[in-house]
Amino acid sequence: MLAALVLVAIVTQDQTPLRAAPRESALQQTVLWQGDTLEVRGEQLDYVEVYDHRRERAGYVQTWRVRPYPLDPSSAPELLAVVRFLRDSPGMEALGIGYVALFLKAAPAEAIGAEIFDTLGTMAERLARRASARRNKPGDEVLAAHLEVTAGYGVQIRGFEKEGRVQFCYEGDAFRRVLAFPSTEEQHARAALALTRPECVSPDVGPVQRYELDLWRAEVLDRVAVDRLPGYLGNRIRLRRAGVWASLAFHRTRRGDSPQEAATRALQELAGVNKAELAEDDRTAYTEAAVRVGTSRWAAEGTALALAVQPLDTWRELWIFRKGDVGWTVDVLAPGANGPDLGYLDFAGWVPDGTRMLAAREARTDGKFKRSFEIIRLDTLEVEKQAESPEALTPFYRWQDPEWKRQTLAIR
Repeated sequence: MLAALVLVAIVTQDQTPLRAAPRESALQQTVLWQGDTLEVRGEQLDYVEVYDHRRERAGYVQTWRVRPYPLDPSSAPELLAVVRFLRDSPGMEALGIGYVALFLKAAPAEAIGAEIFDTLGTMAERLARRASARRNKPGDEVLAAHLEVTAGYGVQIRGFEKEGRVQFCYEGDAFRRVLAFPSTEEQHARAALALTRPECVSPDVGPVQRYELDLWRAEVLDRVAVDRLPGYLGNRIRLRRAGVWASLAFHRTRRGDSPQEAATRALQELAGVNKAELAEDDRTAYTEAAVRVGTSRWAAEGTALALAVQPLDTWRELWIFRKGDVGWTVDVLAPGANGPDLGYLDFAGWVPDGTRMLAAREARTDGKFKRSFEIIRLDTLEVEKQAESPEALTPFYRWQDPEWKRQTLAIR
């Protein structure tokens, strides 16, 4: 309807009275809120004569409470400038979304791109977060009014009960448009993060739908080029990926599928987080991601088991149980090739891709002691690499088991 209007005014002040006549003592028809858009029909004294199409009411508002704009391309640059200013102004989301709506009506098609939808989504998401944080607290009347204003522009913010509280979430249409437009890597990343928020997954979603949703979330996140992002933003993408892939590992187990690939991917994404560039606001997200991945970590390591066995008082072996197509098999790895003498073989950790194991070996051979740190392939149980110190092997630096490192005597 706004496209047919010649002059519109946007309300800039909360609790703006719409009066029946151009004077303060006149009957108050209704209360308007920032972001409301009105059709301008004239001016009298210091009042603007308007019509509110959303409430189907005519009346007068004080001139200083609104900003009039002709609804044609000449207004687009000024409207966009205001949108950019309001983008990062907490509490002004309804007003900012109202300006976005005016810009989309006034601007020529070639001026509309990813930026305006990135801004719209950012403000809508922030409003949803405000609603989640402030529900049932002072200021609810204003917040409810802002939600109603934005809903009038087609911005859908839904609430559902989760863990004893109401969670509000923006449904994300603007961010989907960002993904459809040519966009910068940062715009793409922000859209992907907004569309994959774990707290916005309804608890009422069934297992089949949740699996499909997580597949879609993983696909959206995987399309982000992390290496081209600022460090803090790349970390956020990796943390979100880690949580999504951990969820997929769980669902694949329930479906009877192999969870190893998903669980390994979750571990890799978490390991890729650069903690030196972790923003302070993201530390809670890092802890949450670590817990999510930790609960599914077994899936990456669940096809093999190492058991320490000491058949003699001077000899400790590793029995390696491996799961294959026909079930479990067991093989014995000894500290040395010359039979029981003096030595041990320590399990030192798993490489998350499930193909290799870390071990520390120390044994006496031909009267001499030899100590080595090794990477052992699980398919053949052959030593792939070895070194005299664990620092010389990158997988030891990244994947050695903390319990082994704390207790072993191989590092002394």
